[in-house]
Amino acid sequence: METPAVAARLAALRREAADAAAVCAAAVGRAQREWTDWTACRQKVEGLINELREEASEDQRRRLAEAVIELWRADGGGVEALADMVWRERAFRTAMHYWEASYLLEMESATGRGHKRGEDPAHTWERSLRRSAMLAPCLAATFYMLPKFFRAPVSDKPLWGVIDLLVGDESGQVPPEKAVASFALARRAFVVGDVFQIEPVWSVPAAVDAANAATSGLISRVRAQMEWSARERQAVSASAGNLMALAQQASVLSDVESGGGGLLLTEHRRCVPELVRFCNEGVYRGQLLPLRRSVPKEKRILPPFGYARLPCHAETRRGGRCNPEEARMIVAWLQRRRGEIEVHYKKPLRELVAVVTPFRAQKAALLRELAKRFGPDHGVTAGTVHALQGAEIPIVLFSPVYDETHRGTFFFNGPGAGGSAGDPRRAFQMLNVAVSRAQDTFLIFGCLDAFDPGRRETPAGKLGEHLFGEHGTEIVDLPWDCT
Repeated sequence: METPAVAARLAALRREAADAAAVCAAAVGRAQREWTDWTACRQKVEGLINELREEASEDQRRRLAEAVIELWRADGGGVEALADMVWRERAFRTAMHYWEASYLLEMESATGRGHKRGEDPAHTWERSLRRSAMLAPCLAATFYMLPKFFRAPVSDKPLWGVIDLLVGDESGQVPPEKAVASFALARRAFVVGDVFQIEPVWSVPAAVDAANAATSGLISRVRAQMEWSARERQAVSASAGNLMALAQQASVLSDVESGGGGLLLTEHRRCVPELVRFCNEGVYRGQLLPLRRSVPKEKRILPPFGYARLPCHAETRRGGRCNPEEARMIVAWLQRRRGEIEVHYKKPLRELVAVVTPFRAQKAALLRELAKRFGPDHGVTAGTVHALQGAEIPIVLFSPVYDETHRGTFFFNGPGAGGSAGDPRRAFQMLNVAVSRAQDTFLIFGCLDAFDPGRRETPAGKLGEHLFGEHGTEIVDLPWDCT
């Protein structure tokens, strides 16, 4: 029997349901109208673009401008996509043909002009470079080769300021003394890199560097130690600095949130969000914005993070530290899962998997096992973390090498040096690179003592929180009978 209280409650629920239905209906209607408006705007813009294939009248240009503004209000991203596909593509082709024609005219002029007696070789060489740039506007070179290329023949005179824009890539790996001279050849520079990834290989000892600075008058001999420590923190030393940190010091732009000079590129398109989270927590203070979506579990063949406990024995040889049993197990497991991985991604294994390790001797052991099981032309990347700097691949397997008898620090726990000196984030450099190379999956095979989540103050301990956390899974299908 329905009581008055129950009846009142039912009536209230019906009213709430009716209100919710009205809100939903209004939202659906609004979305339909917005979609119709956006579609109409886009069709109008595309129609006007088709009209403009030939000569455009003033009225057509005005109507196009009005339609673009209307489309921008409906969807700013849609305008950008449309510009990439239509206007910028047409502008690129127009510019390309313009410079091709300019090249032909310049060649005709140069052929008729010939070489004048007494003409400055630097001027002749610069004119030749600018003529070539009409067809190939971007030249690629190392900082070692660049000064040699931008020197005049015969006189060997540098072409000061002849480069319109010098772009330095992977600048966190470049010692400053190898690069700064090249900047005198350019009018402007754009420096790209990350001081929290792979460091340079320095060839100048700190003591020699400090003595050179004192001899050159850059620091006083009396206060050499104190002043040199300050210079190291400023990343200008040849024994501990890097080009990226130096550029951050000089940049007129500053991203306050990144805690340094220059701007931080926050949009991250390579890794799934689970992997980006480790890099954000350890290095980037949550500023990276993962633009990829998480892959649903049912569409995966491997987890974002995974681990396999291997009771293998590490050795120290003349080539360094290695763990042959660990290398054998990793490659045997990869051989077992090869077919499944290739079918899932529809690509050959060499394009899908990389095996990385901190030690060169282990790299040699991994390459021997790969050649043994997959043949000498296997093509699978195996090496130290440096081999993957700047690269990306769906699956990264990490071989830590250490066994349970190890006492002391772990090589992949930092501390690093250089422009990030004094910053605890520098300790994450190696693992930051290793994890962020993986697009979908990062797996560790070996002794896991270093990755104890209880040591969360270390990079390996922080990684352990992810390995043994919500998005980590133990690899259990190990080939224990492999030989």
